[in-house]
Amino acid sequence: MKTKFDKYWDICNLILRVGVVFDSHYKMKIIEFYYRQFYKDETYEYVSAIKNLCDIYNEYK
Repeated sequence: MKTKFDKYWDICNLILRVGVVFDSHYKMKIIEFYYRQFYKDETYEYVSAIKNLCDIYNEYK
């Protein structure tokens, strides 16, 4: 069951990352909090990917 959840969560995870870039109401602290809940050891990798997307968006804004 967990493998099925992880399979679909990975797709949703990408969609959420892109949504965070375009929605300025999200704060990085909230994202970091929830990513720590789901990805205890890999939090830094995911959060840094989101920060990079935000930086790219702000550069071309």
